[in-house]
Amino acid sequence: MKITNQKISRQRAGYRSELTGKVLKVGDKISIEGGLFLQIYNNKSVFRYKYRDSKGKQKQITIGMFSLEGDGTNCFTLEQAMSTMLLAKNKLKNSGIDPKEEEENKKNQEIINAKLEANTFGNYWPIWVEKKKFGNKAYNKKIIDRFKKYCSTIEDIPLYKITEEKIRNILETILTLGPTYKDVAHRLRGSLYDLFNEAYREKLVTDNPLSRIFPDEYPAPQRGKFKHTTDLSMLKKILLAIDTYDTKEPAVGIGLKLFPHLFLRHSELRLLKWKDIDFDKRIWYLHKAKVKGQSIFEENIDDRPNDFCILLSDPVIKLIKQLYIFTGHCEYAFSSRATNKVLSDASMTKALNNILIANGIPHATVIHGFRNTARSLIPAKLGIPTRVIEQQMSHSEDNNKKPGERAISSDKYGYDQYLYLSERRAMMDVWSEFLNGLKTIYIEITPEEAKRLTIMNAKTNWQIFLEELQKKYVTLSRTYEQVKV
Repeated sequence: MKITNQKISRQRAGYRSELTGKVLKVGDKISIEGGLFLQIYNNKSVFRYKYRDSKGKQKQITIGMFSLEGDGTNCFTLEQAMSTMLLAKNKLKNSGIDPKEEEENKKNQEIINAKLEANTFGNYWPIWVEKKKFGNKAYNKKIIDRFKKYCSTIEDIPLYKITEEKIRNILETILTLGPTYKDVAHRLRGSLYDLFNEAYREKLVTDNPLSRIFPDEYPAPQRGKFKHTTDLSMLKKILLAIDTYDTKEPAVGIGLKLFPHLFLRHSELRLLKWKDIDFDKRIWYLHKAKVKGQSIFEENIDDRPNDFCILLSDPVIKLIKQLYIFTGHCEYAFSSRATNKVLSDASMTKALNNILIANGIPHATVIHGFRNTARSLIPAKLGIPTRVIEQQMSHSEDNNKKPGERAISSDKYGYDQYLYLSERRAMMDVWSEFLNGLKTIYIEITPEEAKRLTIMNAKTNWQIFLEELQKKYVTLSRTYEQVKV
């Protein structure tokens, strides 16, 4: 009996089949031709066929559900099912393509495609940030803010569809915002490069669109050295100007007086907590501002052990005790009298700018410049080894530095683990004396006066003062070896 689409449409479980003469049950099969058969279910019939693979093993594969209006993809007429089977068998015979394996590969690819479509940039970058675990909340926040602020145009695009052109449009748009945004473009490019590298390892993309956007196309802005001075006459003017500065905010005035003595980073001084100072031992325990994976602005920073200490000279102790009168009731030493909150980053910066302008020496230095000044003058004028001041400045060797970058520490391989505490304590004492002596003893002389003094084998009070300080450093550093920190 010839099987037609109309006859197939009348096949129902529970009814007698005109094709087989039997009452059909769910799961019954009606053989058609060449291995093709129809399997009966309650409310539908499904085309399947049997075949033997290249090794002679019999297999079975589903074509799809029967329909009088078959589209040849989601549902099939008899003719469409037959054509699908014959095409698959021919591919097996002529090209060795197994229909079962081809179907499984197709399903796997559909799963992969669904995964690729689901991994849009907006869905993926939070996962990437969490996985990276930078360990620094402040750093994490900067990366997140850049993604949110500048990558909205690719937010809903699957990663594998994001092209080099789309990334370049983002970076070029950032550069149009002004010269100060060069660093933003540089840093965003680096983050995107790392993100797409990770996506490539996870097989979410077949190529990193940043691989052809080279770092030197969006370089980091070259920052010059912080404005500072090593001229003794200018440094004297700066120190005297700071001493005469009057402010309604004692923490600002005292902070400005302390910076030349301590040459700390701005944030390290501002975040000084009273609990971290041992007045009897003249020492201040704190966290370094420059540590990979750590930010001293994090709320849980106190949960981490202190990794640095500052040895305090007597003049510094005296200034800090003056500050205690005003902010001793606060957690932070450098707190505002009005709000009891830690001073802002701009408070002392603005105050220093105003005082320099008022004294006719604008732009003579910046707060961070006191670090440059101390790093230059302490070895040159006091003869103190650079290894001692490097420890006091909390510099450390980065063994992962790139070729051409300057090593921060002179200890290339990081062998030197000695902290030079006695030498550092002695250095801080004589450096404070140096600064105070600069204000009272140092006098600028002419070349002719210098020549005449040399001929007379005479010394200025300043020369004598420096020689005494150099000897005092040696004596104190040996004496302080017996002081336990």
